[in-house]
Amino acid sequence: MAKQFAFINKQAKKEFLELPVEKRKRFSDSLNVIAGDQGDLTPESYREGDAVRSKVLKGAFSQITQLSINGKPAYRVVYCAKFNNTVYILHSWTKTSEKTDRKAMTTLKGRLLELRSKLSIKI
Repeated sequence: MAKQFAFINKQAKKEFLELPVEKRKRFSDSLNVIAGDQGDLTPESYREGDAVRSKVLKGAFSQITQLSINGKPAYRVVYCAKFNNTVYILHSWTKTSEKTDRKAMTTLKGRLLELRSKLSIKI
């Protein structure tokens, strides 16, 4: 069964729409493939250096996946695709340093709690 995708809240949608158009299009292409149960896009689907990479986060975030486009700056979109055949987009941001973005992690914690509450589930 194909999935759909939705933003966890209005702020998550606003953040995604604030990404540069070219980056947002590449993330959208990947999310459409994921939502369509077609797996991940392969690096061959993009021009050299354009790959959208995917990784499952660790620890408290093990139920969510981060898409990334590296560079200076780098871009991130985080989603959870486990529930009700929906890919829930939790957060999007521009990353400007090599360090872990504590503000982004705090936002993710809050949005994950919001998702749990919204769906009345344990993640």
